[in-house]
Amino acid sequence: SKKTITLYTLMQQQLSKQNHYDYSLRNLKAVLTMAGTLKRQDVTLDENVILMSALQNMNQPKFIKSDLQLFNLLLTDLFPGLETQKNDKGNLLSAINLCFERKGLEQNQFLTEKILQLHDSQATRHCNMLVG
Repeated sequence: SKKTITLYTLMQQQLSKQNHYDYSLRNLKAVLTMAGTLKRQDVTLDENVILMSALQNMNQPKFIKSDLQLFNLLLTDLFPGLETQKNDKGNLLSAINLCFERKGLEQNQFLTEKILQLHDSQATRHCNMLVG
């Protein structure tokens, strides 16, 4: 809990001020909900790895590029030597690529990444807003 509060304090102080950034209890609850889900999926995982994964999954999609780099540095400082477990999203990636193909669209790494982020966000939030 100390690392989470420290991270949120540092994010508020060091990241740029964007209207869509949310450091409220609602956001913290979403992170904890995702951490609980990850823990139930694999009870053998280290709690720091679970927390770091939840923090990344719930916060990375909303950051602008320059803030994303700083956020990742903050995570590295708070969780030294840890790497998150990459979820196997092979089936989802295959489905995304198939949709691109069927619609006659060129496969786009950036769009694929955003689709995966939206998928992760929908797993823990009651609603989502796409802007832009």
